[in-house]
Amino acid sequence: MKVHFAGHDSTNIYKPLRLAGVNYSLASFYKLKEYTTHKQKEIIGMLNSYEHSIIDSGLFTLMFGAKKDTPLDEKFIIKWQDNYADYVIRNNYKHTIVECDVQKKISPEFAWEMRKKFKKQLPDTQIINVYHLEDENPDKLIDYSDYIAVSIPELRFNVERSELMRITRYIAQKACAKKKKVHLLGCTELKMMKEFSYCYSCDSTSWISGGKFNNFHTKIHGHIDIDTIYKNVPEELKDMSKSTAGYYWQAYMKLQEYKQYAGGQQ
Repeated sequence: MKVHFAGHDSTNIYKPLRLAGVNYSLASFYKLKEYTTHKQKEIIGMLNSYEHSIIDSGLFTLMFGAKKDTPLDEKFIIKWQDNYADYVIRNNYKHTIVECDVQKKISPEFAWEMRKKFKKQLPDTQIINVYHLEDENPDKLIDYSDYIAVSIPELRFNVERSELMRITRYIAQKACAKKKKVHLLGCTELKMMKEFSYCYSCDSTSWISGGKFNNFHTKIHGHIDIDTIYKNVPEELKDMSKSTAGYYWQAYMKLQEYKQYAGGQQ
């Protein structure tokens, strides 16, 4: 399973991640779209240089995150997707994008309309289709998708652990049996990464949690105070802000952990 380091929404994250040996990343259209034209080209060039990268729609922020009070209707989603598709084409993005999964806020029927439209808008781009509880039986989506994701945060919010595992196992096993790619969206939980290491990919921002909570933990290295990390700046990052040392060491140490649980990350 290829672990994508999520939160790659600014150019200053690229150098420390690559220096740490990271080959897979995920960024959000919600933030990328705010850059100037020049900056958009720059960061897309960075994302294109990874072995594989993913851009998600950014709608999670509007539906469940910091901007969850944003009014969403069909007109808003249509415009958002049109701008999203235009962004991918205009910047010549070469890897994978996540669809506008709006089942929960609008309807599964509308999500299918947008899904089919998106495929027409971007016929040469690999698109991840996302399963949500509102889809009920996932068989139709498994058959349709070349690359299917399970939204792990949503399942954590809404069902018991046993049900979360049952749904994930069903989709992962059935999709992989059909030679489809499977992504665990918003998940770098070690137990799940180990069980589902046969899936293609996963992602989360947990690798940068140290900067948020002022301490950092891995199974290999234990607890490390974030200030200690900031004081140890690799020579290659001396010309950058001190936060880049934090990105580097957190990525480096988490990558070693991910290799143990999810397999090689080459």
